[in-house]
Amino acid sequence: PRNNTEMPSYTRTRTVFALCLLGLAIFCVNGFLLGRCSPSSRHPSFQIRGQSKGSFILAQTKQQNILHEDENPNTIYPTDTLQNIGINNTNALAPNIAYFYLQNTLGLSEDTMWKITLEAGSVLGMTPRNLEKKVSLLRRTMNLSSEDVRVILGKQPAVLHYSADRNLAPTILFLVRALDLSKNELRVLILECPSILGYSLGNLRKKLHFFWFTLGYSDCGEDGLDRVRELLVGTPKLLLSAVDTGLAPRMKFLLNEILFSRTDLRKLYEKNPRLLLYSVDDNLREKIVFFFILQLHMELEHVRKILLSFPQVMDYNLENHMKPIAEYFLSELELSAIEFGSIIQKFPRVFSYSLKRIKHVIGFLRFELELDSRQAKRVIFQAPQVFGLSNMEGKLDFLRGHLDLTVEELGLVFSKMPTLMNLGVESNLVPKLNYLEHALLAGDHSLKETILKQPTLLGYSLQGRIQPRMERLIAADISPNKITVGISMSEDKFQQWLTSSQSRRMNQLDLLKDLKFSDEELNVISSELPGISDWKV
Repeated sequence: PRNNTEMPSYTRTRTVFALCLLGLAIFCVNGFLLGRCSPSSRHPSFQIRGQSKGSFILAQTKQQNILHEDENPNTIYPTDTLQNIGINNTNALAPNIAYFYLQNTLGLSEDTMWKITLEAGSVLGMTPRNLEKKVSLLRRTMNLSSEDVRVILGKQPAVLHYSADRNLAPTILFLVRALDLSKNELRVLILECPSILGYSLGNLRKKLHFFWFTLGYSDCGEDGLDRVRELLVGTPKLLLSAVDTGLAPRMKFLLNEILFSRTDLRKLYEKNPRLLLYSVDDNLREKIVFFFILQLHMELEHVRKILLSFPQVMDYNLENHMKPIAEYFLSELELSAIEFGSIIQKFPRVFSYSLKRIKHVIGFLRFELELDSRQAKRVIFQAPQVFGLSNMEGKLDFLRGHLDLTVEELGLVFSKMPTLMNLGVESNLVPKLNYLEHALLAGDHSLKETILKQPTLLGYSLQGRIQPRMERLIAADISPNKITVGISMSEDKFQQWLTSSQSRRMNQLDLLKDLKFSDEELNVISSELPGISDWKV
């Protein structure tokens, strides 16, 4: 309507019905004219499965999936195969008018009917039997529900324009054979992008050629086809992108300018297929070259590492998200561009958090833990994962309570060992603290002093490092407190230090015995002077 008021439903129905009759008349005239033409002239782009001599299709054999020349380029899609998939068996139809078939039998909404009327009006002039043949083909080849059919027609009404025998069936068979698709995989593909059914076989063949040969999946052995299928079924929009102006330039940018290998590119696209859909000039080059390399002074090697570990970083808006976060780190936290680049290399997921979340974590470090700016910078530089921790307060409360730490002491421990926040409480921290407490034999106070002296002690494996070295210290009659010294040494240096400490202690004991100290007095001296083992004779 010319005004903005909503058209009454009965008026809309009468209008659509009138258009239906008009479409029927047009369809009859077109049918008369087209009846004088050959089938190939009516559907030049779908007249045959194979195209001209030298064209290729993807075919599945028992051993491998390869591109080969069509053996019979002049054969139309075989009729017996159409019978096998059931499109020649149409049911008795309800009303003999397309409009009522679409609305009543298929249950299309009024909005979808309007879309069909405006975008594919001639469909309303087709016979219900003609439409049912197409719908039946779609249902049987993909196990579509009635709702699935409505979704497909709502997205792409033009599907009803395509011939079941010359368009839909050849395209479906090509996709099934080329990608070895199951019915459910084909359903997922078409439900997401039904317009795929409108592409010519030559178009689809060229796109599959890109993935198979240009991107190099043909070199991946037996799982090459499986990986292509998973990639395309997971992101059907890839089949909507043109090869020459879309897929190929995006791949060549990363291959030739960022120096990815084809092997790494395949891994990259499998982790984030959207990289094959982003514009080179408006997205890829802006983020990689101008932001990461020029603004943050990253090397190409570091950029490749970031993209391979978290390719979703390219999904975020540069101007509204990535640059404001970078500006906050550079100006508010006074980090250099190189320092912020190092943080991104360690934890590229920092861009997956909102600026509000990042400010909240920084505020917690500064005001709740009372860290100064230097300590806060140390924490985020060494353990940027803190931005993603959901139970950071709970872990800090546990350490504070278990070790009887003040706020200042807790901040000191956290600033020296920020990665403590990556450790689980029950599965990691509790077993370590319990073992150390028992081994030190001095209660909580001694444990507290040990952790304050060397917070990184809690970062080592209990079974792989802490327990074996503690047992060797005790066996060598060296104070368990010395675990803070020996824990960080390599195995060779630890053994040398252990032998040297044993020798020094024996010399000290011999000297004290020469001075006529009793064993009881020697024990008192050792307890009162725990550092005596470090004294030189």
